[in-house]
Amino acid sequence: MKINWKPTFRVIVRAVGIGCTIRVIHNEYFFLVKTNGPSMEPTFHTGDFIIGERRPKDIAYGNIIILRSPFDPDGYLVKRLMGLPGDIKRNGLSFTKVPEGHMWLEGDNSSNSRDSRSFGSVPQGLITGRALYKVWPLSDAKVL
Repeated sequence: MKINWKPTFRVIVRAVGIGCTIRVIHNEYFFLVKTNGPSMEPTFHTGDFIIGERRPKDIAYGNIIILRSPFDPDGYLVKRLMGLPGDIKRNGLSFTKVPEGHMWLEGDNSSNSRDSRSFGSVPQGLITGRALYKVWPLSDAKVL
């Protein structure tokens, strides 16, 4: 009995093609992040999932930014953009100018957030992307 391998080969080629496409989209355009901690409450709670856009072209005040943690290179932070280079930010009783190549990021829960108010402006090189969608829990899914 002769085995016809063409259908099996087609399925394998399609599966590899789909896998490669998903990998490219993930590496080049979008990524998924699970939130942890109270710093962005009430916008996000621990365990929420958000989709981020890599290399956004038009970052603006109020955007939610995803960045590598300045303290843990394996960790990520999710904060709101509150200052761009050249801005003067009030930090307690003092004022700080955001230097070139940096951003000022703050959590929505100001009483329980480790952010630029505690560690200063963040180098733009740590920015991974901008949050686009909250996708989990489904009951709270929305465009950001």
